[in-house]
Amino acid sequence: IGPILKRAGESALAELTDLSPPRIDTYAVAAGDWKAVAENSGFVETDEYDAGFIVETWSYDPAGLSDDPVVDPLSLFAQFKDHGDERVAMAAERLLEKALW
Repeated sequence: IGPILKRAGESALAELTDLSPPRIDTYAVAAGDWKAVAENSGFVETDEYDAGFIVETWSYDPAGLSDDPVVDPLSLFAQFKDHGDERVAMAAERLLEKALW
């Protein structure tokens, strides 16, 4: 998908924990970069049934907080800590257990 997009959402959570991966991969990009990324890559918005992947636009640059191909664990924890699906919330908690402080 490209170096500016980091794996995010449940896709990243599954990569960093034992959560099963979602059907569609999710990536994150800074909201200010989205238009240029979409134009340069030829991405077009579609509905969830025709999508090959999901892009989350973040208010800050997720690439700035992680050298890995996935977003940083603390951002993932913040996104999922109060998730309605208990499995997802528990996976988010496990991110903190692994964190190096």
